[in-house]
Amino acid sequence: MNELMPGADSGRACRLPATNVQERFLFVERAGGRENDATVTFAWRLRGPISESSVAEALRRIIERHEILRTRLVATETGIEQEVLAEAPFHLACLDLRAMPAKDRIERVHAIERDAAEEPMDPCRPGLFRATLVKTGTDEAVLLGVAHHCIFDGQSTA
Repeated sequence: MNELMPGADSGRACRLPATNVQERFLFVERAGGRENDATVTFAWRLRGPISESSVAEALRRIIERHEILRTRLVATETGIEQEVLAEAPFHLACLDLRAMPAKDRIERVHAIERDAAEEPMDPCRPGLFRATLVKTGTDEAVLLGVAHHCIFDGQSTA
């Protein structure tokens, strides 16, 4: 059993105190608002033979390893807590832009990234990380990721 996170190895969810930032995001969500900075996005260019199933499996393994990617916020009688789940839903969306004229592809990738960032995420529901694999060439793709700010601050992508 993991001494720092009771229940983490047993398949049960465990709870930890929420941070001030997490509490703020949940407060805004409950008030019916949406903050412009509620999500963090990233785009990574991939080159070489790219298998959708390999990328999806790699991301699933990352989610399995990192508790924060399996975390949601929970309101309790005493306040807001982080709940780390044994697993979180994940689906890699895949788009193929190879039939599109090359000059239009990068603009379309940016539009897909903007749309993904604007799609709401409920910090109380698991699955606060989404990804889309966009094929842009025979051996080229862009991996777009979107995470709710309450689980990802973007510092690790800098």
